[in-house]
Amino acid sequence: MPEESITFSVDLQSAVDWLESACPKSLGFGISLGLNTLALAIQDRIRQGIIDRFTLRRKAWILNRVFIAREDKATKTSWSTTISINEPREILSKFEEGGEHVPFQGHAHMAIPNKNVFKSIIRADDPLTIKNLKIKETSPNHLQGLYGSFIIRDKNTGTPLVMQDMVSLSSGYFGPLSQAHTKKVMRGLGKKDPRQGNRILYTLVKRSTLKPTLQFVETASQVINSQMDQIMSIAIETAIRTSR
Repeated sequence: MPEESITFSVDLQSAVDWLESACPKSLGFGISLGLNTLALAIQDRIRQGIIDRFTLRRKAWILNRVFIAREDKATKTSWSTTISINEPREILSKFEEGGEHVPFQGHAHMAIPNKNVFKSIIRADDPLTIKNLKIKETSPNHLQGLYGSFIIRDKNTGTPLVMQDMVSLSSGYFGPLSQAHTKKVMRGLGKKDPRQGNRILYTLVKRSTLKPTLQFVETASQVINSQMDQIMSIAIETAIRTSR
């Protein structure tokens, strides 16, 4: 993560003693091979954890944030391996540690989707993506956009809400739409829904608290505890078998 790191130390003394007695010239190779293999196992498990917890629209872009650089691998003389988390927008660290999530610079609010409407990931080409609603001030203190969208403030909390006028939309007030486009605009509605009244699309907030969910530390510990002995044994056997 950008400003913090997590350090794990593993006890390799038994492997060192065995290699020093059985094949001392393979000591550095055997230990470094084992550490790099262990780090790869941790990297793969962390990536799988991200896949299990999120729907990824840009899968490779997210998973490649977790990587082991060539210069960070263990060598015959340097027995340490670093797994890097490269994330310019601090996407993963927010979910790892929790904490406050704030709008991008230049924006006053973040849009929190209504889960009853957006039951899956919101794609950039979705007409109900807040950017595609093109909400603007159409008259003093009146903000309105496409597909029946408009913004009001909650009477009790003063929180801005992006609403959708379903009466006007279902009556064809905004003109004819293709069947495919209508389905996207009406997303979140079942066949039995009355399609009347207003519904909330987004709640606009200035900050939001995220709970830690990625469990990088727990994942690394589990891999070390469950796989280290086997990985180091294979690494030692490989080092001895390939020694000259």
